[in-house]
Amino acid sequence: MDCIDLRTLGDYKITYDEATDGRTDPWMRQIPCAGTGVTVYPHGGTRLAVQCDNRKATAKRLEAIDGVTLHQDGDRDKTFVFDVSLWEQVRAVVRPRRNRRLCPERKAASVERLKKYQFSSAHHGVPEGTDATKEESGDPRAA
Repeated sequence: MDCIDLRTLGDYKITYDEATDGRTDPWMRQIPCAGTGVTVYPHGGTRLAVQCDNRKATAKRLEAIDGVTLHQDGDRDKTFVFDVSLWEQVRAVVRPRRNRRLCPERKAASVERLKKYQFSSAHHGVPEGTDATKEESGDPRAA
């Protein structure tokens, strides 16, 4: 059975289930959501699941959406299953985390500001043939 590729839902942060050893299996992808303990993951076909750990208010809001069904009910956690067509309604409740993106102007300003900290193969300001880091360290083993 196929599952939905979570990357197609939008520009959301994608994490992977800790049980996986690779990042190629779409079944192991997850979307972390606002707050701790809320995660969206594939459930198969066109269905997604959302797990809510210790989030009673979030669980109640999800239960109120027509088409979202309770799949597992634990002492402190609930898992709901829904069709991808309900993603916009569920997304409004769970608030998935978005990828951080800088606007081009801010990115250019950061690159310029951080230029002096870039690594290079040559020591800037250190005479050729000397290793100033050893001399200045005060470590007797460095001499």
